[in-house]
Amino acid sequence: ELQTILGLGVAPEKIIYANPAKNEDSILYARKMGVKRMTFDSVDELEKIAQLYPEAELVLRIRYDAREALLPLGRKFGCDPDREALPLLRCAKRHQLSVIGVSFHVGCGSRDAECYYWAIRKAIEIFDSASELGMQMHLLDIGGGYPGGNDRTFDDHVHFINKALSEQIVQQRRNIEVIAEPGRYCVESAVTALVNVLAKSYDRDDSGEIVRVRYYLDDGLYDSFDWCDELAIPEVQEHRRSDSRPLVPSVLYGRTMCDNDIIAKEILLPEHEVDDCLVFPNRGAYGMALGRGYNGFSTPLIKICLTRATLDYLCLFKAKVNLR
Repeated sequence: ELQTILGLGVAPEKIIYANPAKNEDSILYARKMGVKRMTFDSVDELEKIAQLYPEAELVLRIRYDAREALLPLGRKFGCDPDREALPLLRCAKRHQLSVIGVSFHVGCGSRDAECYYWAIRKAIEIFDSASELGMQMHLLDIGGGYPGGNDRTFDDHVHFINKALSEQIVQQRRNIEVIAEPGRYCVESAVTALVNVLAKSYDRDDSGEIVRVRYYLDDGLYDSFDWCDELAIPEVQEHRRSDSRPLVPSVLYGRTMCDNDIIAKEILLPEHEVDDCLVFPNRGAYGMALGRGYNGFSTPLIKICLTRATLDYLCLFKAKVNLR
């Protein structure tokens, strides 16, 4: 990723190496390329950086989990802000390392807007603790996880984020740069998956009544439906209002032989036939990035559709870049 971003012409000072568990070669590569900003969340990582890249500018990653998220990240990254943050800052000071800020990520696909308010407040408490140690931090990374689907839930996130930033930074006249990682927000609504029914079968009760329809689709968790969302029921495009067919409990299987390749284990749908097409909006986050062509299948075909206004904007942007 560092090679890719640097190859696009992004200045090293604009990059933050946000993996708190880096291998030694990666740290040395960042040093060689002048990428100073990087995260940490443990004593071992601090000691590694102190040995390999003592002039790095460090960002302390804390754990602050949303009450509900498609993919919680706190179980893997982030120190406990109450028990571990201050000892880590003291360790950094002993090693004469520069800690310039705090970062957190509440979880990918967060459905808990208010957690950003409390996470920012907790981060500012750590800024104050660092100040008491003589450290002058100036960077706050509020992470990502913002919903990017075709709905208005992002407005709630904006409200709580702005409320916290106003109370904790603006009103207190703190000189803090705030950055974010809005990947899902930028791309989630950009992709709609069109998926065909390849085959179907039925589960029946003792009387022979259909209790569930099993559909086998030409896509799956190894392609457009990423495993990150495997516990979530994917949204299916709303059917015609005139559709009066009864809803039937259904299970949607992916196309591979893997037993875990299940798009939805329990979803209510009107009964569909072989060759019908199901439409799944908001599939732009992670799906194609994680697609691997498992079982010898090729990755799904991608068709690009955009408005004339969007095309004109992209052409204008490319022209401006070429003139630089």
